[in-house]
Amino acid sequence: MPDRKVIQVRGRRYRVLEKLSGRSSECYRAVDERAGRRGEHRAIHIYRRNQRAVEYVKVLRRAGSNNSNLPGILESSWDAEEIVLVLPWIKGPTLEQQLARARRDPRGLSSSQAIRLFRGLAHGLCHFNTHRNLIHGDLHPGNVVVIQPSRLVMIDYGSSWFAERTTRREARDGGTERYAAPELLQAETQVDFRADQFSATVMWYEMLTTRIPYEGIGGRAGLQEYREWRESYVAPSRLQQGRERIPASVWKQVDQAVRTGLQLDPDRRYPSRSKWLKALEDIKFEVERTQRLSPAVTMVLRAGSWIGSKLGRQ
Repeated sequence: MPDRKVIQVRGRRYRVLEKLSGRSSECYRAVDERAGRRGEHRAIHIYRRNQRAVEYVKVLRRAGSNNSNLPGILESSWDAEEIVLVLPWIKGPTLEQQLARARRDPRGLSSSQAIRLFRGLAHGLCHFNTHRNLIHGDLHPGNVVVIQPSRLVMIDYGSSWFAERTTRREARDGGTERYAAPELLQAETQVDFRADQFSATVMWYEMLTTRIPYEGIGGRAGLQEYREWRESYVAPSRLQQGRERIPASVWKQVDQAVRTGLQLDPDRRYPSRSKWLKALEDIKFEVERTQRLSPAVTMVLRAGSWIGSKLGRQ
């Protein structure tokens, strides 16, 4: 199919700026020249109309409502052959690009920034799971955009499905293998939010360490053919390698939260969204507590140094 120069949706013209890579659709960055003085950039997805595409549109409509971590549909059009969706253009690097930079320069993504970004992503994901009754199924750094200074936005739901459909899925129905939970890689009949919890936590581990857990194979460690990797897990605090130092009390809680989210058996992960979010809020509280203490500790040390200098002169 030839590249498009202009795309029309319900009589509105969008001038195409570039064609983007897409796994399940034609994707374009375009400008709506009628929206403001210089126009507004949009992401346009064009799907061949079939049952999967129809279901995906329902997913997007349900997902993007009242959630700043998820883009909603601005405009859509349907005909017998195609479905065209117009979404907001989310400006910023993907988390994949951010991680690539962090591998070259460990100062590119600090541990405290990783904690802050992940907390926001987890809240958005729980909204996606809880209020929209959806399973994402394919979380990975390539479909998450970093909005500076402290927000991650999911931009692709191509493998999402309704939670009520999990009994009709097949092995590897969605999922980028290193990030996918083991149950997504197997023909399990029941998959719930804990699969998304696992995938998100793989990303968090990578944000903290620039590595994939379980010696780089992630969720595949839960498969029988990779069972020898199951004991290869290393806590993120042991892989700092020059990253920003944060207090040991914070690392202890981070290590525990990451380890729980990365359990290969879903029954050993956080059993509910509320318990998962509480663990992340506890980490946030501990970060803030240690930050409040830092100036006071500094003042005590300075006072001690001043007193010592005075005594030394006597």
